[in-house]
Amino acid sequence: METSDAATRCERDEDCRGSFCDGERRCLASAPGADARGCITTRAACGVAEICDEVMRRCVRTCENPDADGDGFAAIECGGNDCDDSDPNRFPGNMEVCDVDHVDEDCDPETFGYRDADGDGFPDARCCNARPSGALHCGTDCDDTRPSINPSSPDTCNGIDDDCDGIIDEDGATGVFFPDCDGDGFGALGAAPFEGCMPSGPPAACGGRDVAGWSTNATDCDDTRASVFPGAAEVCDGLDNDCDPSTFAIGEDDDGDGFADVACGGDDCDDDCPTCFPGGGPELCDGRDQDCDGLIDEGVDPTLMTTFYRDADGDGVGDSTMAMTLCVAPAGYVTARDDCDDGDARVRACVAPPRCLSERDDRVCGCRAQLLNNAQWLDLDTGTVSLVTAPSGGRDIMLEQGTFAQMYLLTSTGAEYRRYEPADFRDVDATYATGAFVRGTDPMPWTAATVYVIRTGSGVYKLGYFDNPGSGGPRFIYAPLGAPPAGFACYQ
Repeated sequence: METSDAATRCERDEDCRGSFCDGERRCLASAPGADARGCITTRAACGVAEICDEVMRRCVRTCENPDADGDGFAAIECGGNDCDDSDPNRFPGNMEVCDVDHVDEDCDPETFGYRDADGDGFPDARCCNARPSGALHCGTDCDDTRPSINPSSPDTCNGIDDDCDGIIDEDGATGVFFPDCDGDGFGALGAAPFEGCMPSGPPAACGGRDVAGWSTNATDCDDTRASVFPGAAEVCDGLDNDCDPSTFAIGEDDDGDGFADVACGGDDCDDDCPTCFPGGGPELCDGRDQDCDGLIDEGVDPTLMTTFYRDADGDGVGDSTMAMTLCVAPAGYVTARDDCDDGDARVRACVAPPRCLSERDDRVCGCRAQLLNNAQWLDLDTGTVSLVTAPSGGRDIMLEQGTFAQMYLLTSTGAEYRRYEPADFRDVDATYATGAFVRGTDPMPWTAATVYVIRTGSGVYKLGYFDNPGSGGPRFIYAPLGAPPAGFACYQ
């Protein structure tokens, strides 16, 4: 009977499968050793030291020869430590080899054949061993031909997994970038973003500046100056160095109005005035330029102004004929007025009843008196004059005429004198009222260089500037020293 080989010929691996003990068979008709159907055994079901149990579908190790592969190590099943007693190249202590089949040459799944072809310190990821769980324990260098590629390398924007983490161009290799024209690391505030890998060339918006580059932020308030960026130290240059308009360098905005001093290159015309800055106002009648337009106190209500008087002698009282109405006193001007002599600090405003008098080209505060020789008494406390023949009350001083028309001072029993010569009427004050006083007639004539201090029962006075105008009688001036007594009045 004729048989048909074609009917029994294998066409695929499944056609060659038989019993468990046949091992692994494949359909390889052209392979040497293939049977009539074209099948060939590619892997025995059991090792050389094993017996195949078809019923239990397992291989049973026999220990008649515990070292079946002859590598000097007994099989684990026979009490030894050879993890594969069918392979003489697998035994404890053998050198691991980096192979694509992940063979465990030293029977230790935690080791594998070490290979570092590019010398970057990381073993080739193709060198592996299988752990008992089936997971592979391998090297970490995903490209052992390039030393720049390993787990410690930063990932750059180049389409390559530089750090061997299985992700390409991550961790900032791609992102959003902004032009940084001044090269300070901060992108221009409000600049248009560029998304993707950071460009290798400078931004076109920077006009070819050598320092131009790219930044991951857009916070630079002045991208034309490298000294200006967020966090920069403030200096006295009129610029917002740290991009924070609320901060200034020492001396740059002393008044805290938000404008830099002109001395620092700013436009604050008065850095000691918090209300004075460009565009400020209205004017406050304070002698300052609130709006920094070069004009002071323009347009203010005149009723807010004050009249000031020139104080040439610096005694705090001004000349009432030299006045200016302004918001703030100019240098050398005061609010007090009516200085009796603005050229002499010893003479200030007169407090009535003494008044400002002019004697011998001098101006002083006092009272004027003119007495007939040997005929009239003057009461200094009340400013009254009485005749010699009148009752004796209210008498302090008299002028007696001697030879050669000389005049002598005479005090009554109720007054006493102290003579100073030479003396200036303007210099004599209350400090001159100390020492010994006498009564009666001064034996020395009264001259233009003589100043008397008279002490009455009520007050103390000074007398001076004696002259003789002729028939009107001798004339002099007098003034209280200190507070005048109650009821004091000038004679003239």
